[in-house]
Amino acid sequence: MNAEQKTAWFTLFLIPVVCAGFFLLSHLGGWRVGCAAFGLFGLLGVAPTILRGRLILSQIPTDERERQISRKSTLVGGMASYLVFVIGLTGIWAISMKAGSRTVTIDLLPLTVFCGWLVFAVTRSIALLTLYNRGGGYAE
Repeated sequence: MNAEQKTAWFTLFLIPVVCAGFFLLSHLGGWRVGCAAFGLFGLLGVAPTILRGRLILSQIPTDERERQISRKSTLVGGMASYLVFVIGLTGIWAISMKAGSRTVTIDLLPLTVFCGWLVFAVTRSIALLTLYNRGGGYAE
């Protein structure tokens, strides 16, 4: 298993933990307190360094197939993220218009951006693992 796969598995493990923490803290102190659980996503920033076991990331050899899989999975994640972002903002607007308000609550907009990023991370990880498993006799 290479470093990209390890990072993808770590992401897929961390996201349910953070979501459970968000719902638990939201239940105890409101959704603004629940947003504190999102701080655990900082672990994703150091995950490649920890999981790869090397501090200099440029020394990790990659071939063209790995770069192509990374590009394709990033594209899929970006497209899904954009779709969720647009649908989320349109949904917030539609709900506020139906309620008779001509303004949108500003507190919901950063949450929509964060949900778009969350969808990007999950979709990219799933696409990455799927594309690696699709390639026949490739194993490390």
